[in-house]
Amino acid sequence: MKGLTILFILMSVIGMFFITGCNQEDVLAPEEFAPPTNLKALSKDGEVTIYWTAAPAATADFFAGYRIMTRQGSVLVDSVLVGKTATNHTVQTLINGQTYTFSIRSVKDNGDVSTEVTLQWGPTRRFLTAARIYEFESTNPSGLQFSTASVFSFSSASPDNRSLIDFWIDGRTNSTPLLKSPHDQTISTGWRTTQFIETAVSDMNTQVDVPLISSFRSTPGLTITASKVYFARTADGNYARFQVSAVQGSYPNRYVDVTIAYNSGTGAWAKK
Repeated sequence: MKGLTILFILMSVIGMFFITGCNQEDVLAPEEFAPPTNLKALSKDGEVTIYWTAAPAATADFFAGYRIMTRQGSVLVDSVLVGKTATNHTVQTLINGQTYTFSIRSVKDNGDVSTEVTLQWGPTRRFLTAARIYEFESTNPSGLQFSTASVFSFSSASPDNRSLIDFWIDGRTNSTPLLKSPHDQTISTGWRTTQFIETAVSDMNTQVDVPLISSFRSTPGLTITASKVYFARTADGNYARFQVSAVQGSYPNRYVDVTIAYNSGTGAWAKK
């Protein structure tokens, strides 16, 4: 009887290990089952959209999709399994200004998973401001004009707005007006230093990597293209994106209509 009791206990313990093993996912090495790559994020108001490049096995029959987990510190905020064809996912009901860790794994149909790739990011409200920029030699008016009716003249006369102007268009020596920063010309002291780069997208909500600083151009300027989205690196070291909606007028009174987007809050996602 004692022997049967011991045998029963041993079988129970073995059964517990077996059940536990069945319920526990196997994390496979990247050479066996790779995670997606190129994980990126885009801030939104109370939301973050993450983007990735599909895992190598994404088209295989055994591929089940991606497991996305969102944590704030050690607290699990959200967990979801998305389909095998997905390359982006929006996590909602997040708190603006807070930092979250987003992780993603590839998942097999048998429950096995890849190692995870992670990214820290946060949501923030995006502000949009409409502006009309008149070329530097414009006679009437001249400078930067916002939809709020704020006007910043390029003139150094009182009031001197040079330290407030981040970019302008210049057509003095070009048949096509160029997008420039005051840093491009040694006009006078007091100008803010701003650099630009054009992107390949024409949608303000499309995720775009912020390029290396070395690839931003301040001279000889960028040709202005309607509908194109640009990045600006501002004098305070942040980034804003803007879209040229229209190029209007004729020399010397040409101007562009621009929508500028920048984010509130602080952190790596601020003003991108």
